Order: sequence, then C-alpha cells, then structure tokens
Amino acid sequence: MRAVLMDAHDFTSHLTSWIETLRLGREHDKWGQPVEAVLCYQRLLDEMPKVINQPDVTACTLEQKRILNNVISSLESRCTVLENPNSVNRMRMSSVTLIENALRKLLLPTSPASSPEVAESLEACSSDSTAEIRELFDSNSDEMRSNTEVDNERAEDKIPALEEDEFADGQLRRKMQGTLLPRLPLTPGKTLLSLYIEKIGLKDAGLIDPYLTISVRDYLGVAMTAIQDTPVASLIKDNFIIFNVAVEVQKCIEYLPSGVAVFFELKHFKPKKHKKSLKCYGFLERDEIKPGAAVLELYQKPIDYRRRKLKLLTVKALYLHLHLTLHTM
Repeated sequence: MRAVLMDAHDFTSHLTSWIETLRLGREHDKWGQPVEAVLCYQRLLDEMPKVINQPDVTACTLEQKRILNNVISSLESRCTVLENPNSVNRMRMSSVTLIENALRKLLLPTSPASSPEVAESLEACSSDSTAEIRELFDSNSDEMRSNTEVDNERAEDKIPALEEDEFADGQLRRKMQGTLLPRLPLTPGKTLLSLYIEKIGLKDAGLIDPYLTISVRDYLGVAMTAIQDTPVASLIKDNFIIFNVAVEVQKCIEYLPSGVAVFFELKHFKPKKHKKSLKCYGFLERDEIKPGAAVLELYQKPIDYRRRKLKLLTVKALYLHLHLTLHTM
C-alpha cells in the first residue's frame, strides 16, 4: 500500500499542538514546577523526531528540519538543567520563550494569512527578532562545545602540562584536546552511547595532523547534535592511525530515529595548500548500534551524508575500528 504523504495542513496541526504543549511546559517552568515542565518537554522530545524524520514528510523543508532539530537540542538542554541543577549547561527558562517563538515562526508560512494561528504567532513574535532565535540556537550549540573547556579544566591533571605561551596559537589547543564533549547526565529509562575510537587503517597512513570529525545525521544529512572533533591522532604505526579516544554521543539512543547514522570523517592538513582536507569517511547506522566491537568500511570523498552514492576507499581489509558502550541508569 502506498504511503500517505504528510501535507502542509498535517504539518501545521503538529506545529500547533507542539506550541501548545511547549506553552504549558513553559508555564510549569515559570512557576517552579520542574517535574511537570519536564513531562511537557519530554512529550515534545518523543513526538517531534517521529514526525520530522518520516521519509514521507513533504511539507517540511530542510531548513525547517534544521530549526526543529535545534528546538529539540535546546529542549534537551533545558531538561538537563531541570533534572540536574548542578549541570554545566546554562539553558535558562527565559530561553524557552524564544524556542516557542521559533515554532511560531515556522507556523507562519504554513497557515492561511487570515488564520487565528497566524495572528497569535505574529503577536508573540513581535517581541523578538529572527536574529535572537538564531543566536539562541547558535549559543546552545556553542555551549555544548564550550562545555568541553570546562571538562578540560577538570581533567587538566590528565593532560600533559604546557606553558601558557605555547597555546598562543589556538590551533595548538584544538589539536591537543579537540572539541570533544562530556557525557550527558543519565536519565531513567534512557540510553547513552560512548564510541571508543581505536584506530583507522589506510594504505597511506602517513598523514599530517590527522583527526576525526564526528556527527550524528538524519537520513537527509541534517546534523542532529553538536559536531565534535577528536584530538590529533596520538600515533601512526604501519598502516594504522591510532586514536584511542572516547566520543560521547550528545543524544539519547531513544531519540535517534530510523535512518540516522553517526559519521566519522578523517581529516588531515595539506601543507602545500595550507588547508585541511577530507581523506575518507565511514558511518555507523542506527541498527548497528550494539555494545561491543565494530568495524566500519571506509569510503572515498566527497562525503555523501545521504548515503546514496558510496564508493569504497580500498578493497584491502583496512577499516575504522570502534568499541561501542551503552550506558543506562
């Protein structure tokens, strides 16, 4: 039987429902009722990914998906704050108003100009600009990255001590520490994924400053979490680039829809061109997320986040070697 495509009317209905649920959560949040607020936010976190990641959603553009994924990430951050007051995350209750207005801005082009939803959205959005909403999403993504700095400060004793002037060039710190983020706080009934990257095999492994960029992307290639970089590889031995580094996926497994994949992009520095370049990439699909060792095939550039046109890098038995760990409460 043919799938029924979700049209603009269906998408508008979902948006209207999400706005009302978010408004109720914001009211609970405002009056100091964290349990009730989290229940409302959690309902959105359960419903929104199921809708926007359906292959038959024709009424939702890539840009709208990007905004909705930002809404999801921001709500996850707010839930983290409510459930863990000592969290380094600083997503404030006042920011939920901006999140609500971001949803209302999405509602405007999907509804008739004379509809009451548009009138209400126009009135609600008059107090803040699109730039403010974009700033919120950008700061939330940046904060996830900046939390790495906090984590690095806590782990200074694990990093070789270097003189302050050696970090005059910010690239040196990035090379040594990457932009890896700490593990999210555990939530009852939810599962977190840790990826231990052991090594990657190449027939020409002698690259300059090789590192991996890790991203979680839906079936359309839209990033669903903050993008992370590993430190530069610790060792190159024979045909292997050794990393021995752990990466914490910044979203619960339960929030990862079918069609999602974790991408690993091997990048390196080309001195002649004075720029970084992609060497190859691999990916871990949703149904491959299981505890234990994993071996991923490597593909040639350019990268295809939609996984439609894939060409193996080599026929030799050289892969990306990982170990997956699932954390539950």
